[in-house]
Amino acid sequence: MYHKKSLLQYFQMEQNSKSNRLHALDGLRGIAILMVFLSHINATYIDRSSLWGSYIFNSGVLGVSFLFILSGFLMAYLYPQPKSGFAFIQKRYTRIFPLFLTLCSTIFALRFIPENHWYFSLGILIIFAIIAHLIWVHGIQRFVKNKFTKILFFAFITFQIVVGIYYLWVMHHPAVYYYQQMPLTTRFLTDWFVNATLTLPIGKYVTPLDPVYWSLAAEVLFYLLYPFICAPIIAYMSPKKRISKIILLVCLLPLFVGLAILAQHVLNLSLLRFQLFYYFVTGMTLGYLYRKYPNALLKIGKVFTGKMSYLTIVLFFGCILFAQLLETAFAGQIIWVQAFLALPFTFLLAIALINKTALAELFRSKILVFIGTISYSIYLSHMFILDLAIDITRQPHSALTTTLYILATLAITISISSILYFLLEKPYFIRKQIEKKVKLASYVQNPYVPMMVGGIGLGFLIVTFMVYQSNINFFTLNEPYKNIITSSAGENQLISLQQHSAVTMLLTAKYNNFGVLSLNLIHKTIPKKKFIQQRIEFRIKEKGADQWLSTSRYTISSKSETLPVSYGFPLIPNSIGKTYVVSLKQEVASSSEYVLLDAKDNTIKGVFFVDKKMLIKDPQKLFAFIENKLTTVIDNPEAQEVVQLSLPFILFTLYLLITNKHLFVNKKYHL
Repeated sequence: MYHKKSLLQYFQMEQNSKSNRLHALDGLRGIAILMVFLSHINATYIDRSSLWGSYIFNSGVLGVSFLFILSGFLMAYLYPQPKSGFAFIQKRYTRIFPLFLTLCSTIFALRFIPENHWYFSLGILIIFAIIAHLIWVHGIQRFVKNKFTKILFFAFITFQIVVGIYYLWVMHHPAVYYYQQMPLTTRFLTDWFVNATLTLPIGKYVTPLDPVYWSLAAEVLFYLLYPFICAPIIAYMSPKKRISKIILLVCLLPLFVGLAILAQHVLNLSLLRFQLFYYFVTGMTLGYLYRKYPNALLKIGKVFTGKMSYLTIVLFFGCILFAQLLETAFAGQIIWVQAFLALPFTFLLAIALINKTALAELFRSKILVFIGTISYSIYLSHMFILDLAIDITRQPHSALTTTLYILATLAITISISSILYFLLEKPYFIRKQIEKKVKLASYVQNPYVPMMVGGIGLGFLIVTFMVYQSNINFFTLNEPYKNIITSSAGENQLISLQQHSAVTMLLTAKYNNFGVLSLNLIHKTIPKKKFIQQRIEFRIKEKGADQWLSTSRYTISSKSETLPVSYGFPLIPNSIGKTYVVSLKQEVASSSEYVLLDAKDNTIKGVFFVDKKMLIKDPQKLFAFIENKLTTVIDNPEAQEVVQLSLPFILFTLYLLITNKHLFVNKKYHL
């Protein structure tokens, strides 16, 4: 029946059939996905350093921020208190993973076919999507009973856990050395398993198959936390005074900033950008308020009546410009800036929910609602299509060709995404019941929430201690080095591997069991140059030796890729007092990517693994070891900053614990 109507007409008809659907949210999602799409356009003519170039083509993170706010809002609005946490997560997985696994499998399969044309790659994508549709829709969903779908869900969760454990195991043998020595096929399979299960943040050695997958990992983590942590906290805070809710909201801002700083030192958790989790928080806050005070937004709407209504459009696009200026002016405090912007961005969403404003009318336009409806398909497929377009066009070089290039790639992306939506997204919405606002007269409180929140605060402090006492694990010792660069670049604090054929370091081991060197390598890109992969070679040998102990290579396979901090090699048991030569160099002279070595004092560190048996046998050495660990953390300025950022939240948890005795387990509080 649908073939008689255009896709656009069909989507508009579908939207109108769901009276409960907030159309403006789809439009905002459409704007957000366009911001993400434009930020990944790669054209020589585009100058992202200019104000308007940055405004149009460098707002991808801002677009993702809007998507996070929308997720938080919809969860708190539609699922204020899930009856079953596992059923809630199963729904979210059913929504996300069929399409995601299809894209992962397509990109993975094309790795084994290095020479292929663009139409071949698109054909593989469509074939994989059709196969996934047949398996999922006409196989599992149609013939498998509900209890078996639950078994499949738990099987996939188990698979995620197993892959996560495997990835952590790889990291500790030691990671860099072991992973680089894997057979190519084993490495490719490891890459697929880690990407497909979204366990990328627990390691630094597997490259994302697509650079946008970081945000999907963050989204899935939010879904995992929502029914077990977020929803109970919302229910517990519901009867509290307004000032208590505001204080909690304020305390969470520095906590997420501290978590983002802390994550830079834990595995690859910085990939999740924890400062952006504050957008989930503000979105949930708005969702809660929209349920409890649905008429409160009308008061905001009274300000924007008549011609003032058009001011809402100016506010929206002006806020994006303000965010760009703020990030440029305070580039050194980007984590704080990104977290703070959650507040004005959430206010913009509140304005969009007011039906009579010009901004809401803009977001309810057919084209934006259409793009917003297929936004998930666009998000997962646009980089795949843009990479193919670069191979075909070799990058446009003028205003006209760049404009045509953007329009053509956008049209192709929307077309492919529409097909993916009908094959792998639409069946989910057909089978599940239409989401309705849950009619809850009350939130049921859990009296153990204060203890849970207190546990979060205590856990934060414990993790802070564990992170700043070692780069690898607790039973290691770090030795910072100064003035160890022996090549001609030795006096520079930031050494470009592009300018020097090789950077050589000479360092002496202070302990035995030398196994890792900690380096800060900064990835840079040559402006307006087509992306060409770069390879970094790391070598180490004992001074005076003819042969290198270890040689490892690290590939920069995307513009957004960050290099690992820890560079491992086979453990050297009797290293104490010996001097070692370390060499770093770039191997691809024609690459668009290059690397800077941060050679400032104490930035380069040797990591030595402690003999646990020795510590147990010698109490004096054990005491000295623990004292060294405590002193390392206490004297670390960044550790002090992270603890200070968490103090407001910890003090608030103490308040919740003190006042918890006045609550009753079975008491309900009306909205």
